[in-house]
Amino acid sequence: MDAGPEPPDGAGRLPPLGGEWIQRWTMPSGAMVFVAPPLGATGPRPIVVAVHGAEDRADWACSEWRATVAAFAWTLCPQGVPLRSAFAWPSPEAIATQAFEARDALLARHGAYVAPGPFLYGGFSQGASLASSVVAAHPGDFGPVVMVEAGHTPLSAAGVIFGLQKGKVGRAVISCSTGGCATFSSELVMAAKRSSFDLLTNDAGRRGHVFDGVVMKSLGDTMVKLVAGDPRYDGFAEAVAAR
Repeated sequence: MDAGPEPPDGAGRLPPLGGEWIQRWTMPSGAMVFVAPPLGATGPRPIVVAVHGAEDRADWACSEWRATVAAFAWTLCPQGVPLRSAFAWPSPEAIATQAFEARDALLARHGAYVAPGPFLYGGFSQGASLASSVVAAHPGDFGPVVMVEAGHTPLSAAGVIFGLQKGKVGRAVISCSTGGCATFSSELVMAAKRSSFDLLTNDAGRRGHVFDGVVMKSLGDTMVKLVAGDPRYDGFAEAVAAR
């Protein structure tokens, strides 16, 4: 999978970005982050912060979100605290702290290849349920937001929309592959309408609480609409179509 279309020769091209498709970096704090670079990129690319769920792993999240965005963007995947055989998040602020530390490390290593602007927040399960709390505490740093399989823990739909708006997020997606998420999605759609918030939905069918290839493909197509008009994502639609 390549990194998508690039500017023509003479339009400020950088050398094609190389390296391993997934990398594990240790942060100054000792935290671990996995990184999936937009290999082959010859210009700045935006950042997707991929937030795993409970009893999940950052390297799995990186693989899933990299495939979803067709390796077009930088995919930064912070890792929570140990929970049984995998990891989970102790708080929304833990997610933000690791995301900012990972961003700073990325800028120090590959700054010329990083497009300025807010992160795209992508969360699965617990990572999705905590999304609005994360962005509300850091207005302007995150946006847009993608929530995959949210609603499996109690959530207020109105509270989620309020948090997104407080965080200055202008547009979001909720993606579901279970009935429980679909029920919450319906509540979220109504809350978004009441608040004039731009919410997209992605229905991947009743596949279970998973982030599999069918979910990735349908969600990638929906994300093309999500980032439409953002010049940092010029070429993204073509990259997704070529998967």
